[in-house]
Amino acid sequence: FSKTVPLLDGGEDVAMILTPQAFSNLNHNGDIFNHANVHFWDYTQPGYDAIGLISCTGTNFLLRAKAFQHAGWFPEWTLTE
Repeated sequence: FSKTVPLLDGGEDVAMILTPQAFSNLNHNGDIFNHANVHFWDYTQPGYDAIGLISCTGTNFLLRAKAFQHAGWFPEWTLTE
């Protein structure tokens, strides 16, 4: 948390910061079920960032309240949120 909060100082255009989950009991060489989701964090997310997009994973993220308010807060009509 203390490492990600300063990243919000990157400018008003920074609205969300994501960090991957870190598993201390996962052998990354034997992660045949991709629990670490390496492809998503190492390839997909940087690709999204390059074109100005972001995909929220639902955990380990910070939002800039002003940007969240501008987007309309949480949708109240969905089944998942």
